[in-house]
Amino acid sequence: AAAAAEGDEPVKYSSVGQSVVNLVKNIVGAGMLSLPSGVAAFSGSPSAVVPAVALTVLFGLLSAYGFVLIADACNRTGKTTYQDAW
Repeated sequence: AAAAAEGDEPVKYSSVGQSVVNLVKNIVGAGMLSLPSGVAAFSGSPSAVVPAVALTVLFGLLSAYGFVLIADACNRTGKTTYQDAW
């Protein structure tokens, strides 16, 4: 464990569960970004890109809404971080 200097807060480490969730989120995020290209590469029809892009936009909007909800929770609780608002 890392020793904290005087006056510093102790270093916080993530658990195995938190690390797994973070890794899954990163993999899914990368997959979502490559979805339109993957559909275009494996589809026989160029129009298949349209639903792939629509899905990407939909998931982007859902993600943005999640961030808005986190900001709202922070505003309602008067906290400045998601961890404090939780």
